Amino acid sequence: MSEGSWPSCQFGITVIPGRQGPDLGHRWPRETPEDVDKLRSVGVKTIFCLQQDPDLEYFGVDISAIREYDSTHNDIEHLRAEMSNVSCCGDFDSFDLRMRLPAVVSKLHKAINRNGGVTCIHCTAGLGRAPAVAVCVHV
Repeated sequence: MSEGSWPSCQFGITVIPGRQGPDLGHRWPRETPEDVDKLRSVGVKTIFCLQQDPDLEYFGVDISAIREYDSTHNDIEHLRAEMSNVSCCGDFDSFDLRMRLPAVVSKLHKAINRNGGVTCIHCTAGLGRAPAVAVCVHV
């Protein structure tokens, strides 16, 4: 496969692991090692995190547990490609999205070529950044 071609790939798009807040009403304990095992069991080879550190802190997510656990396995990789969620005006940051998409998609392309399998992409709600990145892969 050449460096410029895309392998056959599948994506899962999800909310931030461990997200809790009034809109969800409960905590999803998804930053646990058991979640990595669930992802591995369905063929996920890459967990692709688009969160910035302030996002993780705001939602009380300790992503270090999932990163530490998946680093002990050679069949799954956790990558971060931070993209801004909110502009200085409090709106969705479409400017950052446009500026960062080429680098983020390139990083995802390399991970898919290296790892194959299913890729789990996540952002805060699974409605903005993660789908935008997945769409760019299929365009």
